[in-house]
Amino acid sequence: MSTGKRLPALIVLISLVFAARSFGQLSRTTSLVGTVKDTSGAVVPNASVVAIQTETDTTYRAISNAAGEYSIPYVNIGPYTITVKAQGFRTIQKTGILVQVNDVVRTDFTLQVGEVSQEVTVKAGAPAIATDDASVSQVVNQRQIADLPLNGRDVLELAVTTPGVYQTSNSRSGIPPGERFIGAGGRNIQNQVTMDGVSLMNNLITQINFLPSVDAIQEFHVQTGTYSAQYGGYLGVHMDLVTKSGTNQLHGAVFEFVRNDALDARQFFEKPGTPKIPFHQNQFGAEIGGPFVVPHLYNGRNKTFFMGSYEGFREVSANPSLQTVMTPLMRNGNFSEISTPIRDPLLPGDPVLPGNVLPSIAPQAQKLLQIVPVPNVAGAITNNYVAPIANKENYDVTTDRVDQNLGENARLFFRIAYFKDTPDYGGANPFDALFAPNAQWNWVAGYTQTISPTMVNALYVGRNSMWTNAVNNFYQNPSTQSYIKDLGIPGFPFDPNNPDAPVIAINGYLGVGNGGTNWFQTDETWEADDQLNWVHGKHDLIFGADFARLTTGRRANNSPNGQFNFTGQLSGFAPADFMLGIPFSDTTPGAEVPGLVRQWRDGFFIEDNINVTQKLTLNLGLRYEVAMPPSTLNGNATILNPQETALIPSNPPQPGFQFYTPDRLNFGPRFGFAYRASNAWVVRGGFGIYYNPNQMNSYTFLNINPPFAPVVLYQTSSLTNPTLTFDNPTPGASLKTSKNPPNVITIGPHVPTARMEQWSFDVERSLWQSAGLDVQYMGSHTYHLDRSFYNNTPAPGPGSVQARRPNQLWGVIRTISNDEYAHYNALNVIFNQRMFHGASLRLAYTWSHNMDIGTDSNGGGYPMDAYNMNRDYASSDWDVRNRFVASYVYQMPFFQSNSSRLVRGALGGWQLNGITTLQSGFPINVGIGQDIVNTGVGHQRPNLVASPSTDCGSGHLTQCIDKSAYAFPARYTYGTAGRNMLYGPGLITFDTSLFKDIHLTERWGFQFRAELFNLFNTPAFSNPSSTFGTSSFGTVGSTKGNNREIQFAGKLVF
Repeated sequence: MSTGKRLPALIVLISLVFAARSFGQLSRTTSLVGTVKDTSGAVVPNASVVAIQTETDTTYRAISNAAGEYSIPYVNIGPYTITVKAQGFRTIQKTGILVQVNDVVRTDFTLQVGEVSQEVTVKAGAPAIATDDASVSQVVNQRQIADLPLNGRDVLELAVTTPGVYQTSNSRSGIPPGERFIGAGGRNIQNQVTMDGVSLMNNLITQINFLPSVDAIQEFHVQTGTYSAQYGGYLGVHMDLVTKSGTNQLHGAVFEFVRNDALDARQFFEKPGTPKIPFHQNQFGAEIGGPFVVPHLYNGRNKTFFMGSYEGFREVSANPSLQTVMTPLMRNGNFSEISTPIRDPLLPGDPVLPGNVLPSIAPQAQKLLQIVPVPNVAGAITNNYVAPIANKENYDVTTDRVDQNLGENARLFFRIAYFKDTPDYGGANPFDALFAPNAQWNWVAGYTQTISPTMVNALYVGRNSMWTNAVNNFYQNPSTQSYIKDLGIPGFPFDPNNPDAPVIAINGYLGVGNGGTNWFQTDETWEADDQLNWVHGKHDLIFGADFARLTTGRRANNSPNGQFNFTGQLSGFAPADFMLGIPFSDTTPGAEVPGLVRQWRDGFFIEDNINVTQKLTLNLGLRYEVAMPPSTLNGNATILNPQETALIPSNPPQPGFQFYTPDRLNFGPRFGFAYRASNAWVVRGGFGIYYNPNQMNSYTFLNINPPFAPVVLYQTSSLTNPTLTFDNPTPGASLKTSKNPPNVITIGPHVPTARMEQWSFDVERSLWQSAGLDVQYMGSHTYHLDRSFYNNTPAPGPGSVQARRPNQLWGVIRTISNDEYAHYNALNVIFNQRMFHGASLRLAYTWSHNMDIGTDSNGGGYPMDAYNMNRDYASSDWDVRNRFVASYVYQMPFFQSNSSRLVRGALGGWQLNGITTLQSGFPINVGIGQDIVNTGVGHQRPNLVASPSTDCGSGHLTQCIDKSAYAFPARYTYGTAGRNMLYGPGLITFDTSLFKDIHLTERWGFQFRAELFNLFNTPAFSNPSSTFGTSSFGTVGSTKGNNREIQFAGKLVF
């Protein structure tokens, strides 16, 4: 069967064999469980258990088994009333039972002897601790989503209130745009983010760009460890968004959030004495939900519900960045402002130049200077340019859903969401601006069937599709192309289909070119998932299978217009190298050829939740992951054969070509336990093995190999007699006598799937009503992590790099190799007070240590020494040792009962909310920008000659790394400094909001909001520049976030 027909056939087959998946707001493990006993402690079998979701009157039924236990799987989230009846006993009803996404909520019953007609009603509270599940997770409920301060109303950012989870990037100008998170020892591209069970992610490098409206989200579940066999495909954090559904009560809201520069504090790096950088932001929209009713035709109460939402976002802003650019004297070839002696290797004898004045300037450099900014900080030689990076963004998002009860035993839902964004972001170099329009569709259909009181089946089918473009200033504004049409560099012609200058990298200085633009991508994920739940005696069994088909297309190339690297190794100073036109190395242009790659990722599992005793529950599971080898759909891809002697396939394009052999041994056992030592104490623990296939970008760039888009690396063979110049950047190429073969990217033939072994242990204590304390330990060992292995790198030494390569058939060989490893250990201490007397509070402290060899292959991950990666084993790039997060909601009771209506109206009805974050800094990796070892590969480090230290932060923004601890290594030797030995500035933020609810009528109300982000105006400094030997070494030039920002909002609710 062809892959194009495989998915529909599978969906039909699953639908015939089974009957359904989750309805509306339920998720994979959302369940009601409990034990029914009499007053003597004896179990009561055959008791009738009826659970009613009070907002929709949705009804679920179960019968207690011989052990007195009941289980109701796949229930909707929301408030419940549970009623238990048994012959010879009074009926007992418990109300106010709150079910959150993926919660296993235990509600035990003790029946009193009496008539069934006699009823006892008990008010139950939200459970303070987890009692039946070993997974480590947190639920952000609807109240927290709606009320906690969110800058930009990005609901995903609430994931950072989970212990050990933090955001590593959030760039609307990224390529592709989006945000990433990290937690519990995984990489930031190994997380799964879903909405109603369907992926929201861009599979290229696994990040999230879709921004659902806060008002459309019911709950947000974040799982960080030892989750059950139902979850797979990714080994990092699992984040599940659940959209709202309608209820029997018509409800909705209309809102607008407003921010502008008049309300905000001046940004830290704004140029003094200048007008405040402009900022204007508006977010507006509406949400409505309720029963679907057509007067006189259809009454959908208790049966049919709808929800629809729209949100718009409009922003004009600027973000200052401190940069170093060449001074006016330098732009004229005069380097007398620096003390470093300048040499001219183009002259006989490589003489030191009198007065550091160049005898001539390359004409190509003079032309390129037209698109390089001039200083705007008077009197400064370094850090002399404050770049007012201008940004503009407009996006619109809609989310709509319908839920249908087909009686008590069958339920279905359909939800569709659309997101379109048009970000226009400037660059530190204005000519490097980026325009990145993108759009995304996401839909899901689910169906749940109760087959019997002990058997339920659930099915869903969904699709996520998107496109994203990334084009530069020259593409977007053709009138600017005159600056780059005739640069006069042989072999680097102007390309009207991909207009840009070659990337000009000047070590320590702002350069030219945006090598990651004029790229175009499409991405699609089809998903189908089926689960059958069967309660049999003490066993709550779940059998399931899930199927995902990922298709990613891309037209791109790294620096497709070529690149020149000026390191300062020739003249003694990188800008002087540039002005003389003598690069240390260059890479030729490469065509942008469309590639299209597909992969199937399937999983099969069985889970058995065993109630061994009334105190002990075991969670036993086994999952089998089948990630089929990815293949090219259009044939535009080649790789090296196993002997690395030739490209395969030999006759491209060859659609259907697979890149490696399948990995068929991905079995993932899961074990967990929950021991209810008493009503107040629970001990939980778990172990699991999890898998994660490589990101799709590991395959999409195989279309830039020969014969499609070959590129060649050239490197000067002499520091005193340069062989590369702007006039002759590719020696011998025009005469076809060049000995430089093309570069190649390859993968396979065997690519083991990344695997994590994770374990957890925690003790929970219920403190008082709706409050609990949890002390957790988590650890993991991960291996088969991907990196770029440059396995054609020569040993350090003099002479031509290419002539010393082990394999003379090729230039650079970049092999995607899954051989890195990582370790993680963490302690979490969590206090959780659910809503009680108008207040909720969550305090979470995490101590953790994450160690690895480097980041992923698409994130620049490769070790300094290609043949000894253990030299790079150290704290990971995202290692945060200490992190504390507090989130709170407090309905202030003051003046509510005041006899004065005026006082009650003005001072009563206020609510205070906030998120406070205290976090230690990220690691700093001190490197050097020169190729000291002469291997053609970067990531080199200096020698360590003293104990390293840093003091970066407020008042210490320049020279905040002790440079005396480092020295350049001897020529052709690797430095002795380790990776990530220092840590940068920490983070302290107080985000606060103040609400006032005004009741207009019985059903209508108005809410006024004032939200302050970074309340105390504490700058969150980024890490300093860490390239040793440059003028900016140890200089902090930007902040991780903005200074204080104030937002006002109005919300009309009904």
